[in-house]
Amino acid sequence: MKIQIIHRACGGTEFLPQPSRLHLGAQNAEGVDRLQFQLPESWADCAIALYLRRSDGTQLAPVPLDGDACVTVDRRLTGCTGGQWMLAAVSGSGYTAYTRPGRYDTYATLPTDGGSEDLPPTLYEQFVARVLESASTAATAAQSASASAERCTSSAAQAQTAARQASTSSNAAAGCASRAEAAAARAEELAPADGQKPLRPCLFPVRSFPSAQSAARRRSRPAAAPRRKAVPIHFDTSRFLLQGNQDSLRPFERHGQCSGAQQALF
Repeated sequence: MKIQIIHRACGGTEFLPQPSRLHLGAQNAEGVDRLQFQLPESWADCAIALYLRRSDGTQLAPVPLDGDACVTVDRRLTGCTGGQWMLAAVSGSGYTAYTRPGRYDTYATLPTDGGSEDLPPTLYEQFVARVLESASTAATAAQSASASAERCTSSAAQAQTAARQASTSSNAAAGCASRAEAAAARAEELAPADGQKPLRPCLFPVRSFPSAQSAARRRSRPAAAPRRKAVPIHFDTSRFLLQGNQDSLRPFERHGQCSGAQQALF
């Protein structure tokens, strides 16, 4: 298959391929066709390479042209249903030129290996990527389920602990209620009847022991003088005369004497 590269200068230099659309035969065909390029004279000292991009967006490595400016069609071109192609010319003096991108296509074939379709490498790679993604998603879901199970176990243990604490608190409340009922019964027994004074509780005195300081202070005090024995005082009532109104004083049996109650007044 001959392809001519036309050099055209119209407001800017262009390199147009003729034909620009290539029909490369069957899909996955290899070594059947050969592309032969007719290059312009300005590309005589340049390295020429064929660039390919498939219809699914895959960019392939550049394919260098041989000494006859030819490329053998293999699965790099027929591995998919079509794509774009372009030539690039590069020289050591800094010259770089490109052709206008063209298109190529292939036609699909029937399966030849046991009725299964021969998948292109790109589709196979996509299938592998999807399988790996699904496996990663399943592993993440398993980890999440394991974490949820651990949280449920921890919550169950906390619930059991709370139930035991509630049971202990209930028992303590029942004990307090029974003690309160007993105290109420004792209070009813000690309550006074109608018209009686309330009974005072009997308090036992607590003996206090003197401290060392108070004992030292008592020892340092001077000894007190002994008390005198009380001696009864005798009065001679015969020398006292009672004066007053005769109506207010009771007559005495003898002058100068008084009764024991009157003597107690002196």
